[in-house]
Amino acid sequence: MPLIVAEFHLTPEVVGLIGASLVFGAVFGAGLGGPMADHLGRKKLMLADMIIIAVGAATSALANGFPMLFIGQLLVGVGVGIDFPASSSYVSEVLPKRSRARTMVATIACQSVGMLLAAVIALLLLKIVHSAQTWRLFLATEAVIALLFSCCVFRNRTVRTG
Repeated sequence: MPLIVAEFHLTPEVVGLIGASLVFGAVFGAGLGGPMADHLGRKKLMLADMIIIAVGAATSALANGFPMLFIGQLLVGVGVGIDFPASSSYVSEVLPKRSRARTMVATIACQSVGMLLAAVIALLLLKIVHSAQTWRLFLATEAVIALLFSCCVFRNRTVRTG
């Protein structure tokens, strides 16, 4: 945020709105995610939420001011919110019974590891890339990772067993 604040000369209230947009989007997405997953199917919704995250992250990375950044972060939040009910349900449905509990715990643990890894990557980029535009690289990387993940989900032809 310090790099974004410096570039766009944001007030503390606007910084709060940007942070709140992500959380508000997640709450909204989580409320929609469960019913939509039941109606559209979990795999389709997982693809959709990754595309929403990628579009939101790309919008944020290309932002030319507060409104575009706010909308981008709102979209990322919606995608993340949708992902919670869709992904956990999908993973539990496609895993074999004998390894379901262990793999679900591993999936949850991987979320924490992913957050820590993202923080490490961000710190490394700040140290290596000496530019006020580094924040755009962070957000663009988020978009790329979401698109790669959606490609993996799309290619997965897992058949439910046991």
